Amino acid sequence: MTTRQSKSSGKQVQRNQQQETSKMEESLAAMIASAMEKQQRFIDAHFKTLQDRLDNIQSELSSCSNGVRELRDRYSSLNSRVGKAEKNYDKCAARLTTFEEKMADLEDQSRRDNIRIINLPKGVEGKMNLTAYILGSLPVRLPAAKPEIMRAHRIGPPNNTGRPRTVIAKMQRYTDHDSLLRTSRKSSIKVDGKDIRFAADYSAFTTNRRRSFVEVIKKAQKIGFQTFLMYPAQLKLTRGSTQRIFKSHLEVEDFLGGLATQENVEGCSNGVRELRDRYSSLNSRVGKAEKNYDKSAARLTTFEEKMADLEDRSRRDNIRIINLPEGVEGKTNLMAYILGSLPVWLPALAEAKPEIMRAHRIGPPNNTGRPCTVIAKMLRYTDRDLLLRTSRKSSIKVDGKDIRFAADYSAFTTNRRCSFVEVIKKAQKIGFQTFLMYPAQLKLTRGLTQRIFKSHLEVEDFLGGLATQENVEG
Repeated sequence: MTTRQSKSSGKQVQRNQQQETSKMEESLAAMIASAMEKQQRFIDAHFKTLQDRLDNIQSELSSCSNGVRELRDRYSSLNSRVGKAEKNYDKCAARLTTFEEKMADLEDQSRRDNIRIINLPKGVEGKMNLTAYILGSLPVRLPAAKPEIMRAHRIGPPNNTGRPRTVIAKMQRYTDHDSLLRTSRKSSIKVDGKDIRFAADYSAFTTNRRRSFVEVIKKAQKIGFQTFLMYPAQLKLTRGSTQRIFKSHLEVEDFLGGLATQENVEGCSNGVRELRDRYSSLNSRVGKAEKNYDKSAARLTTFEEKMADLEDRSRRDNIRIINLPEGVEGKTNLMAYILGSLPVWLPALAEAKPEIMRAHRIGPPNNTGRPCTVIAKMLRYTDRDLLLRTSRKSSIKVDGKDIRFAADYSAFTTNRRCSFVEVIKKAQKIGFQTFLMYPAQLKLTRGLTQRIFKSHLEVEDFLGGLATQENVEG
């Protein structure tokens, strides 16, 4: 019994120990689980913070990349605009220079018989005519000169500076102008105690170009060069065996600078600027280039129109005879043939008897079978006008071919007038009367509607708007 109780007591102790061990294991497991859970929450919180920071960094990096890409695209676009604007400006500047030089040459040709008398005292002619005074004084002041003067006058507004206004005298012949200038260079002329001098009369453009050589002429003369300022604005320098001709004072300065000191050109390379600075610089260049281009384009248009007007005026007495067969004049002179044929072609001109100074065909011979156009220069503008008006009322045939008469315009004016051909046809189809006026303006008349247009584009817009309005009303 005792043995049985001791065994039972030992088993009970063993079970208690196992229960306590189990409880301790469960408690330890709970503690470990709690610690791991806390550690997991701590790690998750830190990982979330890190992820948020990484997301922010990624977002900022993406925004920065987009900004750089946008700046590069804008820089590329601006660079393209700069290249295009500078190219257009260079072309426009070259054409503008050509037109300025041609304009100056035309103006210089029109002034070639003029001479300027500088510093001639005011009122020195007394009650005499200024032209008569100069004609009477020249043999006294310059015995070798015997020119003929058509007219003379002072230029510029009256002034209170005490300096006399310059006199412009138009010579009868260019040889008189040249002789007077050569003779005056050999003499010192005084009138009422004032030195007067004679000079050629040039356009403002040529005068400014010639004045630009003044300083370099002085420099060249100081170092022993002989200087010769040639027409229109070229400087010839001569010293010993050295002889050079320059078209610009800048070329002379470079040449003289090279003689004085040999300049060492040091190339320096600039570091790469920040992208925003380059964008700002390019933007500035674009604005300047586009502004210069707009100004040059406006000046170019003005010069083109002025050139065309000058050329049209020089052709105002000309008339074109179109489709007149080749060789129809036979052995007679073309001008004589036309003079004899006009009363036959246009009987209304029999009494008017227009006079022709000369006539010739233009353009090279061709194998197309189409005759070369004839240009006839009338003695008077009124003859040309009468001939054009009369020819519009008649149909003229020569050797079975219809011929017609037309005014002679410059290429610029002709192209502008030709641009109206299609819109004239459209306007006539819808009942407008059309009048193409000089130099290139179209007048449309229909009922009480009357409009004048300076461009075929304006006419197209007007006719398009009119068609739309009529469709809406219909």
